[in-house]
Amino acid sequence: MPLRQWFPNQPLVLLRAPCRRTMTAEFKVARNMAKPDIKEYLQKIYRIPVVRVATANMTGKTRRIVDYRGKQHSIKRPDYKKAWVQIETVPEEHFALFEQWNEERDKIVAASARDLGIRRIDGH
Repeated sequence: MPLRQWFPNQPLVLLRAPCRRTMTAEFKVARNMAKPDIKEYLQKIYRIPVVRVATANMTGKTRRIVDYRGKQHSIKRPDYKKAWVQIETVPEEHFALFEQWNEERDKIVAASARDLGIRRIDGH
C-alpha cells in the first residue's frame, strides 16, 4: 500500500517574524483554518515547535475613490484571518534573518504611512 501524502493548498503568509523577546510570529491565514489546523500545518510541514495559537478575523479595509466623472465609489479589500503563533524555540542563526526581514518591513510600513498617494509629474 503506497504512503499517502497530504499537500495543503491553504495560504499561510508570514507577516511578522518572531523576535527573541516574545517568540511570537504573525501569519495571515485562510479564513476557514482553525487553530488546530494552523498548529498542525506549521508542525508537520515546517517542523516548527508551536506552543499556542491565537487567531482573529480581520475586516478588510474600505477605501473611497473618485472616478473621472466625480462619482464616489467604495472599494473593500477581502476579509482575512490573522494568527499569532507562539514558538517554543528558534535556531539562533535564524534570528539575524528575522531581524533583517522585520527592519525592511518596518521601513516599508513607515514609508506607506507618510505617503499621501499624491505624486508630482517631475517625480518629487
